[in-house]
Amino acid sequence: MLPQLAVVGALAGFAAPGCVWAWASSRERTFERFVSCLGFGHAVSFVALFTTAQLSLWIFPWLWLLALLAALARLLRGVRDEAQPAAPETYLVLATSALYLALRCWPLWTRSLPIGWDAYFNMTIAESIVARGRAVHDWLPYEAMPLNYPIGTHLWLALLSRLSGLRPHGFFDALIVELTWLSGLQIYALATHACRDRAVGLYAALSFWFLANLGSLQYMLWSGLPNLTGMYLFLGLLTYLSSGTTQPPLRAAAVFACYFLAISIVHHHVMVTAGLCLAFAAAMAQWRGDRPLARRLALGLGAAALGGAPYFGPYLLRAASLGQTKIGSYLEPFPSAWQLFHELGPGFVLACAAGAYLSVRRRAHLDRLIADSVIGMLGLYLAIAVVLRAAAQLVLGRELAPFTPSRFLTDAVALLALYAGLFFRRLQAE
Repeated sequence: MLPQLAVVGALAGFAAPGCVWAWASSRERTFERFVSCLGFGHAVSFVALFTTAQLSLWIFPWLWLLALLAALARLLRGVRDEAQPAAPETYLVLATSALYLALRCWPLWTRSLPIGWDAYFNMTIAESIVARGRAVHDWLPYEAMPLNYPIGTHLWLALLSRLSGLRPHGFFDALIVELTWLSGLQIYALATHACRDRAVGLYAALSFWFLANLGSLQYMLWSGLPNLTGMYLFLGLLTYLSSGTTQPPLRAAAVFACYFLAISIVHHHVMVTAGLCLAFAAAMAQWRGDRPLARRLALGLGAAALGGAPYFGPYLLRAASLGQTKIGSYLEPFPSAWQLFHELGPGFVLACAAGAYLSVRRRAHLDRLIADSVIGMLGLYLAIAVVLRAAAQLVLGRELAPFTPSRFLTDAVALLALYAGLFFRRLQAE
């Protein structure tokens, strides 16, 4: 029982230093702000863990302790603003999130191994990190070849394994449950800011937890922990951008860069998705005349590229050898509309479609940044699944897909939940 408690404690405390520091720096004392601080705390910890693990896994716990003491000192020295009374929607989202946790954790008591194949790929990397006690960049001792995969989540698995004494497979599914739960809370905070209505946030979180299949429940079926972690961090970044927080440009760019670098070291696909969607949103903001937002996004992406140059550089140098890999073979049968309807979740699809109609007809408010991000993700899915595939067949005589196309739909589900929230809020108002 003690190893399991150690894992629970490590999961709960992983984001603590960054979360407490951000909370101490904020004058807003709301639940939505706390959720946003929690997302930032995870981003900071992932970047710190990846950086220190280049030398040793054991540097991070000591750094974590020093950072937490510094954050607590800042919190105690700061101005103690009174917390704002929690809204009824906050109590409801907390109550339903507890129910969700109970339902998702129940099967874990009777299942000792993850379900999906991806778990074994991920645990192979994590076990290699545990054995060497630091970050790895190759497949040794299995193969003498470089590892072209982000290891942020695997470092987290290895650290938890070292702290608890449990093998990674013993708590792999628990991390998926935790991050799906946290993603729902992050959706609540994001929708509250983006739609200016806590009720929309409540319904969006409930739609994500209880109606969505692909991009929510289905993460457990294929063990998509790195993808889920990356999307949780992307939701945190979007929440920060939508919150209206006013900061000096350089500080805002630093926060943006921290989020984006955390996404990059956790999952390459979400990095590409987030980068292209934010670039598209910046272009659309510039076209609409919203220059402050366009400048903020461009500055943030530039800061992330500059700060992450030592990390991105080696990947760019390996680009010439991509032809020797299977990067173009991530093909899957193109689904019919009926299959997509069931894959995404029938109730979820209908609610999202109704919410999108309300948004287009301007009968419900949704921040343009979120709408542009959704358009970007759905556009990427069509571009990879249909356009590129057909063009490669015509030009090269064979189909080509540099990413698994359905992953773009998987990523989009978390943001599509906001449209479901708009629909259910309008239904309540009627």
